[in-house]
Amino acid sequence: MRYFIFLIILISFISCKNSTGICSITSNELLLQNNKRVFGTNVKNNIIDEYRDKGIDSIKGSYYSFYRNGCLKQYQFFVDMQTYTYSEEYDINKNLTKVQGNPFVFNRVKRISSDSFFYSVYLFAMNKQYEKLHISSSSGKNFFVDIKKDTLFSNVEAASFGIKFVEQGNITVRFETKITDLCTRKSEIIRDSISIFKKPINH
Repeated sequence: MRYFIFLIILISFISCKNSTGICSITSNELLLQNNKRVFGTNVKNNIIDEYRDKGIDSIKGSYYSFYRNGCLKQYQFFVDMQTYTYSEEYDINKNLTKVQGNPFVFNRVKRISSDSFFYSVYLFAMNKQYEKLHISSSSGKNFFVDIKKDTLFSNVEAASFGIKFVEQGNITVRFETKITDLCTRKSEIIRDSISIFKKPINH
């Protein structure tokens, strides 16, 4: 009987199989769903245990590290070589043990004319479900946009929209959405904002 119990424990350690819950993610699942978006960055004992988004420059984007059994150890979203905006850590039994940051992992603003800006908002999406993104601005604008699966980063969803401003000076755009954790079934409202200084374009 002792040998039988030991064998079960050993098998569970060396192989992280898909569980009946949706909280699990393995290196095999990552590659199956995102094989064109990620690449291996570290090999240990002939096993790739780290992956990173290809993205635009292989720097900005999602980073994953895995235990030897293939279960996710840590997720991070990097905005440069040393800075990450969001992190989740897991134990070897797939339990979430630590969260740092806000699921709003990255924002991008592009000025497209003298009075118009285009915004892109990115959110971490693994085991997350989002409602529409509510946008409000310091100028009184108020509307909703859909959050959709991003085409560049893995396990990230995004919302994009344009806003036209007449006034000069400081402009603040606020974002808000309801997020549901598909593992715990808990929901909450999360918020973020972008402030920019609008000045005339010199010709």
